[in-house]
Amino acid sequence: MTEAAGAVPRRKPQKAPNGGFSILTFIVVALATVALCALGAWQVQRLQWKTELLSRMAALRFSPAEPLNVALNHLQAGRDVDLIRVQTACEPAPPAPAARIYTVTGDGPGWRPIILCRLKDGPYPAVLLDLGIESDADRPKHLALSAPATVTGVLRMPLKHAPMMAMNPTTPGEFGWRDARGVIRYLESPQAAPVFLLLEAPAAAPNIKPAPAPTDIPNNHLGYAITWFGLALALIGVYVAALLRRRKQAV
Repeated sequence: MTEAAGAVPRRKPQKAPNGGFSILTFIVVALATVALCALGAWQVQRLQWKTELLSRMAALRFSPAEPLNVALNHLQAGRDVDLIRVQTACEPAPPAPAARIYTVTGDGPGWRPIILCRLKDGPYPAVLLDLGIESDADRPKHLALSAPATVTGVLRMPLKHAPMMAMNPTTPGEFGWRDARGVIRYLESPQAAPVFLLLEAPAAAPNIKPAPAPTDIPNNHLGYAITWFGLALALIGVYVAALLRRRKQAV
């Protein structure tokens, strides 16, 4: 039979070029897979760092305090002094304005006031003394603070600023992370040791709670790493399945 006059002839289904393969889709999937694997690798690195940190914190519970100058000599020699319990005497000094580092606790936002503990001798004339945590509402009460005569605390190394960390506020003397160099500049003590001494005892003010080291640090990085690598594998699986289906339809 011949087709009726005026009828639209049927078109034969056209095969997809390259068996359904699209270079653009391949590039998008490849870039997404690389990004997911990079996030997984980053979480593995975080897992190693967090495991070592928790191990040090567990050992800190039973370690006695050593003289601060011993640890500062190690710091000056380029050694890691993070999470070492120390004790020292602070030279008498009049109350002075404190730098403050923003923090968030289970009770809400707060600040960690930082002042100088001036040292009589040793490799540095002063160390950055972290007095603990004050609530945001209590901050105006502590316009000027002074260091106790004798302090026991835990040394913490400053953090290197990373792209995902908070930026420093625009208010002078306020910081969004442990920016040792910035705090030293604000306190006008350029020769101070670039390390924080987190006060354990005694309390410097009634409304400032000493907080030398957190005790409830989660370690979920293994689960995060498995999630990112799993998403990468799932993406590859979906792409391969779609590619095979399109090739089958193109036959």
